[in-house]
Amino acid sequence: MQQKGVTSKPSQSTCREASEKALACATRQPTEDKTACNDLFQAYKDCRKIEHESIVAERIAKRQSVF
Repeated sequence: MQQKGVTSKPSQSTCREASEKALACATRQPTEDKTACNDLFQAYKDCRKIEHESIVAERIAKRQSVF
């Protein structure tokens, strides 16, 4: 049972592909220097930021006024 006012976490993140690419790049790097993957990690961070903003907007839209 879901509590009133609690939004469930999406079962599938829209950023899954970006995450998988960034992690795959990082695991392929032979050294501790992961700068070759910076663009992929930044793309993932940007995706998560947009995803988070949409979740927050959805929560605000669903919120019912107490007054």
